[in-house]
Amino acid sequence: MKSNKSQRPPVTSITFLDDKKTVHIVTNDDRLINRIGCAQKKYPADVIVDSMGENCMSYQIPQKWLDIRPPQVLTSEERQKRRERARLMGKRRSKKDVEKGG
Repeated sequence: MKSNKSQRPPVTSITFLDDKKTVHIVTNDDRLINRIGCAQKKYPADVIVDSMGENCMSYQIPQKWLDIRPPQVLTSEERQKRRERARLMGKRRSKKDVEKGG
């Protein structure tokens, strides 16, 4: 039988604070909790843990860390151009590695 924790939908609330430099995040999303936890280990002065509940966490993080990007919608031609550009960059990189002796 599955636990209730795995059945709960992930919910995140983001509040922009008055100082315009930090945001307050309350979440029960395990992926987001793990990402912020890793950032806290790397940048302990920037991540403030407000509270820890059984099913959710509350943080304050710098606002500049918050990035919302809509998905890119590419045509098949654009995808093909990107593949070709990546292939050429890979060839250039391997050519430079051979010249350096690496």
